[in-house]
Amino acid sequence: MDVLLVNPPDIASKYKDVLGLTAPPLGLAYIGAVLEQNDVKVTILDAPAVDMDLQGYRRKLAKMRVDLLGVQTTTPTIKQALAVGRITKELHPDCAVTMGGYHATFMPEELLRENDFVDVVVRNEGEYATLELVDALENEKPLRNIDGINYRDGDRLVETPKRRPIEDLDSLPFPARHLLPMSDYMLFGRKQVLATMICSRGCPMGCSFCASSAMHGRKVRFRSPENAADEMERVVDEYKVRMIGFMDDTFTLFPKWVYSFCKGIISRGIDVVWGCTARVDRFNKDLLSYMWKAGCRTLLFGVESGNQQILDNVQKGTKVGQARRAFKTAKDIGMHTIASMTLGMPGESRTTIDETIGFAKRVNPDYALFSLATPYPGTKFYELASKMGLIKVKDWTHFTLLMPVLETVDLTLRDLQDTQREAFKEFYLRPNYLLKQLSRDKLLFALVMYKVFKGALRMKSTPILGTSVDPHTNDEQRPPRA
Repeated sequence: MDVLLVNPPDIASKYKDVLGLTAPPLGLAYIGAVLEQNDVKVTILDAPAVDMDLQGYRRKLAKMRVDLLGVQTTTPTIKQALAVGRITKELHPDCAVTMGGYHATFMPEELLRENDFVDVVVRNEGEYATLELVDALENEKPLRNIDGINYRDGDRLVETPKRRPIEDLDSLPFPARHLLPMSDYMLFGRKQVLATMICSRGCPMGCSFCASSAMHGRKVRFRSPENAADEMERVVDEYKVRMIGFMDDTFTLFPKWVYSFCKGIISRGIDVVWGCTARVDRFNKDLLSYMWKAGCRTLLFGVESGNQQILDNVQKGTKVGQARRAFKTAKDIGMHTIASMTLGMPGESRTTIDETIGFAKRVNPDYALFSLATPYPGTKFYELASKMGLIKVKDWTHFTLLMPVLETVDLTLRDLQDTQREAFKEFYLRPNYLLKQLSRDKLLFALVMYKVFKGALRMKSTPILGTSVDPHTNDEQRPPRA
């Protein structure tokens, strides 16, 4: 079979516009690697990386043979993903159209019921479910024997048992990066040969706004440090990558693993700069010093709020004081720091949001991201917000973290949008901050500032009030990009 895996055009998410960021789709690359390992012909099309819109996809597809389509879904890009599926079925009626990823995992029945061109939904981890699906379609085997999928059987929707998570992550082949446009990815608006890696799946933390544990389980499965170092070494040697971003939910969750991994990097002499996420309560100065020695230069801390009650409301499990100490420790070592803050959490008020903005300015990271609280399907936050009728915007394309979709105690959608824009301005236009950044790297800072305020101005003009589009419609919306 000819298999096509697609990361759909991204016209909803603002990260490309605001941060100038496009990153390799690791999930598709893992599926592609497993398929190739089993002699399946596979192509990956990463539309955001190559600036391809739906019309471009139609033209590309018309020249291809496709027997099975696998589309990656996220909540803000689900309409584009469905449009890709519909176009594919129009041009290749006999092609099996499948959807996978976060949104498909948590909304499988809706996708099948409301989109008759979708044949199969692959839930949770998709590597071996997709491989079994290829085998079943090729050899006319029943789909009911494949765990972890939903499919249509005539007028009946069928859900098979949940697939067991992959316990031995070392058994997976490395992602098929040769199928990706590695020279087209961007950071801060500049094309760079960069790579992403992931060393673990699962998260034991119970944050109400995060779908990771629902997707991969509360039990954390780690690759061996040797296996992860092998992949890093190969990526650097084969693609001349100078920068790697680790996509683990909490890279520093188990310090002993991090020490072993860093030891492998140092002993092999792997020359690459990397960054990762870290919880403010899961590291110490000695660990960060060793990470620095191994090439780590950037840490992203999920702070979320500067108010303890808000942190408790979302079951973050951290203290404001821990966050304060974390930034001081990281900066003492010389790390670049990014603070991820969220505005509009449950119980949020103007006062608590002001505390969060003030906290960001006091800990003074190199960069700060001010997202708006967004209840994604699969999270406790979504269940609660839906039950209480708090979600005011029902168009999935607004679920971007940068557009308001629910109101708080005393803040309307418009108030939240204005507050987010003011947060960016208050943080980035401080005289001392400007001087510090300009003295470090004028070009990089200028690019970041341009992207941030370009995005802020665009957010200001976005129509919000009165938006209540049905999230499950699949119209090809918005005009094509120039």
